[in-house]
Amino acid sequence: MPADNETTDDFWIALDPPGDTERLAYAGDDPNRRAAIARWLALGQRDLTPDKSGRQLEGINFRGPEIRDEHLRDLVLFPELTSVGLTATGVTDVGVEILLQLPNVDVLGVSECSRVTNAAWKTLGRLTKLVVLDLEKSSIDNEGVAALRGLQKLSRLHLSDTKITSAALEHVAALRKLEWLCVERTRIDDDGLRHLRNSIRLYALWLHETAVTDDGVAHLSALENLWQLLLRDTRIGDASLRIVSGFSKMHTLDLQNTQVTSGGIASLAHLPKLFNLFLDGTAVDDRCVDDLTKVQSLRTLSLKRTKLSLAGIERLRTSLKTQRIFSDFGLPKR
Repeated sequence: MPADNETTDDFWIALDPPGDTERLAYAGDDPNRRAAIARWLALGQRDLTPDKSGRQLEGINFRGPEIRDEHLRDLVLFPELTSVGLTATGVTDVGVEILLQLPNVDVLGVSECSRVTNAAWKTLGRLTKLVVLDLEKSSIDNEGVAALRGLQKLSRLHLSDTKITSAALEHVAALRKLEWLCVERTRIDDDGLRHLRNSIRLYALWLHETAVTDDGVAHLSALENLWQLLLRDTRIGDASLRIVSGFSKMHTLDLQNTQVTSGGIASLAHLPKLFNLFLDGTAVDDRCVDDLTKVQSLRTLSLKRTKLSLAGIERLRTSLKTQRIFSDFGLPKR
């Protein structure tokens, strides 16, 4: 689990990106490996990650429809690879089969690859070393998720913007080491969350823009390790906050555009490690100020498009340790 002061943004900042000469060095002295990297560079593929020595290729992310199955064949020259990404490529199920020849891959992404079908998910189910699997905006459905049940080392699974329904979560629940689950913008509802009742290792759950209500959140009450819960644009209300109050490790809570009111905020005072709270687009008003001031752990508080007055916002700025309070009254003071 991340430390309390960590952010959860998944991005890289390349202050001094390597040149192509440096990238070729990832192949070592092997001419075949150097030729393979040269071919990838000629296709504009520069998202290559070396190991600490700079002499071996640790990860590669292919992007763009020009990447086809034949461009993946050279991957077998790099058995040390641990991370492979396929984003919006022209790869088919045949290309996915090539990944079976990479014995050390534990991080894999197959996103927005429209030519990959459900047959490929059965292939992925044989990559039993996988720890992270990103299938966002893929063609996977409930049957495809069932094919992943054997990935018992999987700790992070992204299924956002896919065709899955609540039934898929029965298969997800079989992944006993799962810690991070993203199913936003899917057809998950309250009945689906019932399957996660015993997924006690979960510490991050992304449910925004689903049909989840308070009844669904009630199924999560035993997930005492939850650290990040994103419920933006769902139909949950104050009753869910009473459940959330039992998650003592809660760090980031996104309640934007939900039915939460000032009456539910008192429940958050029981969260000693709540670091980021997003209440934008809710019906909270000045009546919640006293309760929010009790959450002294807050470092980011967002209250845009709410009913709080300027006076209420100023009281929060005076009472809380953070000045990262975002509202309709301008940027936070520095």
